[in-house]
Amino acid sequence: MELVHRSTLVIFVLAFLVRLTFLLFYNEGLIPADAVDYHRLAISLSQGQGYVDSGGAPTSERPPLYPAFLALVFFFFGQSLILVKVAQALMDA
Repeated sequence: MELVHRSTLVIFVLAFLVRLTFLLFYNEGLIPADAVDYHRLAISLSQGQGYVDSGGAPTSERPPLYPAFLALVFFFFGQSLILVKVAQALMDA
């Protein structure tokens, strides 16, 4: 049984390291418009302003779960995109 737990942990760590390496070193150049919207919504949520567009009006243009995840990271750790990438790598692994 312990071999199963150890194997699972090794697979998880390897998966995490592969994802983290890719996220930290892959630079796509242009930032897609979606990323800008999700980032803006997350900042708004983390600052307690709600789920609003750039004009301050409530919006339903983007699904709320990913901006909420980003807002939690921003709220607890600051607006660090590197920490967002680490959190995403952990969840993906």
